[in-house]
This record gives sequence, C-alpha cells and structure tokens, in this order.
Amino acid sequence: MPRMCSIHTDQCVLLSPCLCFAAGVQHMLQFNAAANTLRKDEEIYKVLVVDRFTKGIIGPLLKLSDLRKQGVTLVLDLENQREAIPDVPAVYFVQATVSTIAAISRDVAAGLYDTFHLDLALTCPRPLLETLASNTVTAQCVQRIAKIYDQYMSFIALEAGLFSLGIPDTYLQLNDPQAQDTQIEVCCSHFACTFGVANYCCLSLDLDVPPAGKHVRCRAPNPRQSCLQSVHLI
Repeated sequence: MPRMCSIHTDQCVLLSPCLCFAAGVQHMLQFNAAANTLRKDEEIYKVLVVDRFTKGIIGPLLKLSDLRKQGVTLVLDLENQREAIPDVPAVYFVQATVSTIAAISRDVAAGLYDTFHLDLALTCPRPLLETLASNTVTAQCVQRIAKIYDQYMSFIALEAGLFSLGIPDTYLQLNDPQAQDTQIEVCCSHFACTFGVANYCCLSLDLDVPPAGKHVRCRAPNPRQSCLQSVHLI
C-alpha cells in the first residue's frame, strides 16, 4: 500500500510510521559499511565535521549521547578554526558548495585527520568534484580521502512523522491572505528551480516512495498544488 503525505513546501506531515532518517545518519557514521562487515566488539572513534546546514539536519534527531554510541568523540564546525587530530578518522557531513570544498581541500592538505570520509547532503556537481580532485592532487594528499558519498539527506526530519524541506518562510508566503499572485508565483518558481525539488527527491529516496502524484495529497486549487505542478509531480 503506497504511503501518503499531505505536502507543504516547508513542512509535511507523513502518514508513514517513520522516516528512518536517524538510521541513515548512523550508517553514515559507520563509514557507510555494510552491517555484516562490522564487528560488534570493534569501535572506531572518529570526529564528525558539519556545516551550518547539516548541523540543523542532525540536531533534531540525534543527541550527543547517540553520537557517542556511534564512536563520535567530537562534533566540529567546518567554518570554525580546528586543531589537528592526525590519528583519528573524520566523517564530513556537509553541503557541496564552493566554500565547503575549499575548506575540505585545506583540511586534507594540512592533514588535520588520519582519513577523510566525505558525505555530501546532496549530489556534488562535477565541477566541484574536479576542484577537490585538483586541489588534493596538487597538494599530494589525495590518498587521505577514503571515500565520497552522496547521502541524499537534504531535508530536516523534525520527528518521526514530520519533516521540513528547509525552505525559509515559504509557509508564510504561500498562506498569507494578503499575498499577491505574483509573490506566490515567485515562491513556486523558487521551489521548482532550487533546492525544494532536490530535497523532495531526497525524501522520496529515503522513504522508498517515488515522487509521483498518487503519493501526494493536496486540495485544489491552492499554492501547494502550484508548487507540485511546477515540478510535474501532479
């Protein structure tokens, strides 16, 4: 039986039992290794490096004690100055942007950590991957990067049955009774052309639900329908 959801562009209530998002993060913190390859008595201590965006993703789901159980000893901000811990592997969970790729390149070149496991919230554009490759090859440190993963976790799971696509102020913009049609059209266009679509597809992948109209429920006509029509979801 297909799962159903009543969708908003910045919040959506799911009728499915769970987003299973925390499990995905925990899998990432185990270096994305298959469950049957992990020894129960083997605990690898590691550092978790996040940016402002991914900190908001992890925060609602995993407490510090949960991270400790996954062997995370420190949670560090990519944008802050950090000291080298050369004998510990690091898991990076960040957005793929020009600034984050530059910061990662500097960290790898400086050898801040033993190995670098790069987990990107969304697919990394090819030019940024090429920039990272070029920077690390030039610095002769490419061997420090263990693996790079696209995690498709670019949405915020606030609790078991509630998530947000993380597009600021869209609920207010789409439901303001004084909003002009042009304002709503701009908001819908922004949803269609930027990260709204990508985040919704990430959610579909994590839930194993295709982003098809029969899985989305909204009353017509309204701005939510316009958003979905703009990306051909209904």
